[in-house]
Amino acid sequence: MKTVYSQPNSQEFWQEQLDKVVAQCEARDIEVNVGSRKENMLLIYEDRYVIWLNSRVKPETRLYLLLHELGHVFILRDKKLITKFSRVNSKAKSLSLKILEIEEEVLAWHMGEQFARKNDIYLGPGFLLCKAKCLKTYISSV
Repeated sequence: MKTVYSQPNSQEFWQEQLDKVVAQCEARDIEVNVGSRKENMLLIYEDRYVIWLNSRVKPETRLYLLLHELGHVFILRDKKLITKFSRVNSKAKSLSLKILEIEEEVLAWHMGEQFARKNDIYLGPGFLLCKAKCLKTYISSV
């Protein structure tokens, strides 16, 4: 399925797309919460995944951030990838670990986009902009 990068104008449309992804998450035992947290994040409680999204962003942006966090879940569920990235959360932040962290972030965006393609989730041009802004933030921290 080809992802289309053109933008519908209604917030309702984006909320529908977001709801489709949330339903897919729930079907995979991934909890999705929306609240006033400033950061979007993936939390792991034993073997339960919980994604928190900022309620202050538009549904379109929230969709893209959810796809990214879902990409992290896919990484964590892949034995080869989790082995590769297991040192990323280490407190020692050498340059090589920072590069590995950026690699993981890029892969999470890619896996989220692949999920959208496979599940007929519409992505507008805002997806690329959101991805670029987030990646710029990660790269700036190196």
